[in-house]
Amino acid sequence: MPRITVDPTKETCPDYALPEHAPIRALLATGTTTHAEAGDLLKALWTAKNDKDKLAWESQAVFDAAERLARLQQHEAETTAQEEAAQLERDTLYKEERKRNKDKYTAVALDRGVPMQPVETIATYALQKLKKGHYVELWFLTNDGLDSARRGHLHHSEQSAMVVTQGPDGTATLEPAIQVPRGIVDDEDLPWEDFVTACPLLIKAAEDNLWTTERIDMMSGLFFAVQTHPWRRSRDALERRSLQVYAAEQRRHWHAALPGGAYNISIFNEALLQHTNDRLYREERKNLDGAARVAIMYVP
Repeated sequence: MPRITVDPTKETCPDYALPEHAPIRALLATGTTTHAEAGDLLKALWTAKNDKDKLAWESQAVFDAAERLARLQQHEAETTAQEEAAQLERDTLYKEERKRNKDKYTAVALDRGVPMQPVETIATYALQKLKKGHYVELWFLTNDGLDSARRGHLHHSEQSAMVVTQGPDGTATLEPAIQVPRGIVDDEDLPWEDFVTACPLLIKAAEDNLWTTERIDMMSGLFFAVQTHPWRRSRDALERRSLQVYAAEQRRHWHAALPGGAYNISIFNEALLQHTNDRLYREERKNLDGAARVAIMYVP
């Protein structure tokens, strides 16, 4: 229906008794109807139409109010959605910032004074592997490895490359790429003192990174078996080295076998230790024979 532009409640009924309305009264004043009765009829018709217009005006006002309210609610909803989206983006950026720069946001114990000894820090590369339950060289737990980690933390590049990692919930995030530290020494090539010192430190690091009790017990059992084996006190250097090589190789083999269920590495295999000793003896003889041949070739 056409929109009403004039408020009918403010309109006044014309005085149809006036001379100016005589022509329209004449149209109705026929037969027994007088001019006065025609005027009353015109007034009644005008009043009926005005009442109808008032109802339409009221309905139009209600509709306009509802429409304004709907537009206001829609505007408020859109504004709220935009603000929530902006806040979510800020929160996401903040979380990503905290992930990229964890040291920047780490809480500091304000009631703790300067320690007598610096805090020992394991290399980030090794920590990431420990968190995943992967193989970690004992070198990372030696003094050289800890010193290397400390230097690495102090000289960490602000422009580290970024890599995409996938979280447990499947979401992908950007994290700084972790570089492999230089100077890593294989377990079998460590000095014996470093080897035996690093073993319990690796167990402690595994506990801190929530390895299962079963795996920690097996690894502890391997180290205990090696360090209490009779060859540990042997005067034969090759027998002592065989123990170290056995532990180093079997730890790597065990981690590689984990996807398939692996085995109990703490059950010491004496036959395999003897096989390792024989292999090392042959390698040593081969090297000595080669060196002897070279020496003979250059005898004047």
